[in-house]
Amino acid sequence: MKALGCLRVLILGVWLAGVPLAQAVPPPPRGLYLLSDRHVPVEKMVLPSFLSGYALRIAWKDLEPTKGEYNFALIKSTVSELQKRKLKLTLEIFASMVPDYVLAGAEGTFKVRGGMAPLPWDPQAQARWKALLGALAQLQVWDSVANKEVALRDHPTLTAMDAPVVGLQCIRDIRRDLVSHPAYRRELFLDAVEASVRSSREAFPADYGFTGFFRMEDDNRRPSLDEAVFVRLERTFMGPDQAGLGLFQELWSDDGPNKSTLGAFLARVKAPNVVMLQSLTSWKRPFTSPERVASGNPDKAFAAAYKEFGARYFELYSADVRSSDLKPVFEAWAARLNAGGELEKTSASRPMSSK
Repeated sequence: MKALGCLRVLILGVWLAGVPLAQAVPPPPRGLYLLSDRHVPVEKMVLPSFLSGYALRIAWKDLEPTKGEYNFALIKSTVSELQKRKLKLTLEIFASMVPDYVLAGAEGTFKVRGGMAPLPWDPQAQARWKALLGALAQLQVWDSVANKEVALRDHPTLTAMDAPVVGLQCIRDIRRDLVSHPAYRRELFLDAVEASVRSSREAFPADYGFTGFFRMEDDNRRPSLDEAVFVRLERTFMGPDQAGLGLFQELWSDDGPNKSTLGAFLARVKAPNVVMLQSLTSWKRPFTSPERVASGNPDKAFAAAYKEFGARYFELYSADVRSSDLKPVFEAWAARLNAGGELEKTSASRPMSSK
C-alpha cells in the first residue's frame, strides 16, 4: 500500500512538472452564450443576433465509450455549424462522468451527483483524461476561413475550454464525500487539481481556460481548503508569468453569486483573469429555485455581476434567449459586454510556467 502511494505521488509529480510550452496568450470570451440542450442539436436551436456563442456541455463517457476509441462527432458538427453562423464555442467536458473502464480500474472511488467517480488523484484516471484531451486537441475540423482542416485547438471558432478536476469537476464537495474518504490527503488533492487543470491548458494553450470554483472545506482550517486551492491555482496559472485561468460558477441569479459567501473567491480574481457565469436557472421557466429569479428579468443581475466581479461572460438557457420581452435586455447587455471589438486568438506567445 505504501509503495502504491509513493508511485501515485511520483506520477502526479511528473505531470505537475509539465513541459514549458510556447503559448499564445488566450483572450477571454465575452458576451452572451447559449447553453446546449442534450435533446436539441445546435442546428435546430434559436440563435438570436445578440448571442456571441454557444456553450457545449458533454460527458467524458460520451466522448470515450471504449478505452482509446473516441466519438467526437458532436463536437465536430457543432464547430462547423457555429462557424457558419459566426458564433464562438465554449467547450465544457464533465470530468466527473467517466467511462466505465476508468471507474472499473480506479484504485478508489467516491460518490458524486449521479453515481460514482474515481478519486481525483487516481493515476489511471489522470492519464486517461490527459489522453482524451490530447486526442481531442488534434481532432481535424474544417475551417471555412482557412479553407482546410485544422486541429480543434487551433480552430478560430473554439474560444474557451473548461479545465475541470478529474472525478470532481469543480472545487465543490457539498456532502463532503471526497474529503471524508479514507484515502483523502490535502496535498494529494491539491496536486490532482493542478494536474487536471494543467492537462487542459497544455492541450488547448490558445483557448481560454476556466475552472468551476465554489467553496470547499476539509478538517484543516489553517488555511481553509478552498483558500489552499485558490493559492495553488493563482500561483500556477493566474500569475503574471502564466497564460491566465478564469473562475466559473453556475449560480448567477437575482441574488448571486454573493461575494461575501459562495462568490468570495470570484471577487479575488484579478485581470487578466476573468469571472465567467452561468444562469442558475431560467428566468422565464425556472426548473429550480424559482425564488432566486423571481424578478423574471436578468437586467439587474447583469448589472450586479458586472459591478461586483467585472463579469463579461454569461451563459443563458434557451427559454430566456427565446423570450421576446427579454430581447431588449439581452441586446443592450450584449452591446455593452462586447464593447471594444471582437477578441481573437493571437499568435503572440510566451512560456507557461511549470511553477
